[in-house]
Amino acid sequence: LKISNPRNTKNLPGVLALYRGMRLLLCDKSCPRLSLMHGCECILEDLIFAAEENLPLGFQVGVPYTLKFMPSHLLLRAVDAEWTLPASQLPKLPADWDKQGLFLLGPQTDYFSLWLPDSGSFESRRTQFQVMSADSRIVYAAQGEGFEATIPDMAKPPGMDPETHW
Repeated sequence: LKISNPRNTKNLPGVLALYRGMRLLLCDKSCPRLSLMHGCECILEDLIFAAEENLPLGFQVGVPYTLKFMPSHLLLRAVDAEWTLPASQLPKLPADWDKQGLFLLGPQTDYFSLWLPDSGSFESRRTQFQVMSADSRIVYAAQGEGFEATIPDMAKPPGMDPETHW
């Protein structure tokens, strides 16, 4: 969880906070034919929960809910997409729902190893959706992925002298 560089974890985040309407960036080549590739901006339309998930009857706005099971899929909408998938490739949706640019994304499982200064080599298997929040990353030919830490929306970096800042 301490490692913020997605390349070290094969673009599988340790924690992924999701909410309907949020903007996400794809971190894999889901479908090059439809331009669903690394850096493609999408909108989270809905979560397809696991059948085993026991959801509460209601949610409170602003109060996070931690799932017990990984959702089976995310229903995403590719921003500015001009294509529509056949109904057989989408979940059952209301008839009046705009289906342009909608697609399902399932979780991926991958293995990676890291070198940790305290304990040496660390082997891990992670299952997660290969997406990241579009609000905290800059993606233009993968710029920003080399940073050791991610500090979004800060007026000035920590420890900077206000007189010499910028």
